[in-house]
Amino acid sequence: MIVLVAEDDPRNRDMLVRRLIRRNYTVMEAENGLQAIEQVKRQKPDIILMDIAMPIVNGWEALEKIRFLYPEVPIIILSAHSMIDDQRRAITAGAAAYLSKPIDFERLLNTIEQYRS
Repeated sequence: MIVLVAEDDPRNRDMLVRRLIRRNYTVMEAENGLQAIEQVKRQKPDIILMDIAMPIVNGWEALEKIRFLYPEVPIIILSAHSMIDDQRRAITAGAAAYLSKPIDFERLLNTIEQYRS
């Protein structure tokens, strides 16, 4: 399973990448929304983990563009903003799930597994 991790904080991104690789996932990385869109155009992932507050192109814009390209690819939003309005906005915009930071890795794995093809 190929997972794209779109996260601008290098510590958070590296931690997620290392832990996913240890669980035998193939991982692609992006440090902003523009890179996430470019990565998806190069190779379609099976699932995307996306932060919202990213530079250049934020997670909301990237979500919209990726949804247009590949509506079938599940996108899990990872955000430090756990406001109910953000959660609603994410689901309305087509996100498969919304998880608040700090990320509970076991919960994240369970969510990923729900969308395994």
